[in-house]
Amino acid sequence: MNDQEFNLLLGDLDRLCAACIAPFTVMPAIADTANLTPQGIIANGTGSLINTGPGQFLVTNNHVYEAFEIRWAASDSILLLMSGRGGLGFLDISENRLVSRDRERDLAVLEIPVSHVRRQGKLFSTWNSWPPPRPAVGLPALIYGYPGEGRVPLGDSLGIRPLTMGRYVASVTDRHFSLADIHGDSEMRTPEGATPITSYGGISGSAVYIIQSNSDSFLAGFVYEANFALDIIYVTFCDHINADGTIRVSA
Repeated sequence: MNDQEFNLLLGDLDRLCAACIAPFTVMPAIADTANLTPQGIIANGTGSLINTGPGQFLVTNNHVYEAFEIRWAASDSILLLMSGRGGLGFLDISENRLVSRDRERDLAVLEIPVSHVRRQGKLFSTWNSWPPPRPAVGLPALIYGYPGEGRVPLGDSLGIRPLTMGRYVASVTDRHFSLADIHGDSEMRTPEGATPITSYGGISGSAVYIIQSNSDSFLAGFVYEANFALDIIYVTFCDHINADGTIRVSA
């Protein structure tokens, strides 16, 4: 896929992400039972619902889950909530089983029943084989996540404004890959009428999809660190996760 083809694809970015990524993406939010209003959300990340074949899981960053754990240890009134489709409330997932975690790779894998995901109007992304391949430098990528600045209280509900971005794979190491605006023509979008964001905070855990030359895509990893000023995003590989939800032991 050349730059012109990628830019044409980005021209339909909102529709593509709404149809192909949004159904598998949720907002894990930390809240306190003392204030369960939209204004009471303490912090949030982004989570991705995946079906590896043997299991169905919610994947986010370890640092997102750890932020919940630290507050939960200090007060049993703290909850970890999972968003649903627009108009649906949040679901308490505080007691859901943590399948595995890894601080170095910054991954946390939780077990979420299919019935809970359906109740939230969401779906698991399903792949013909697991794990997907690793990307190569220069390939175009799509990111879809929930920045904290996109949380908008709407009376008794919470408006969640997603961020969609097109970037390119800038580097690949054994641990992660990075995304950047290599050619100076990539895009970042917020919903029409929304104030442009000034921080990437909250997109941790966002799935990154690599676009291939035939316009097909595959899941390559999850955002774990980003520098808004330099516009560099670091992504931990999804192949660190085994099909049973456990995380591979470092060599």
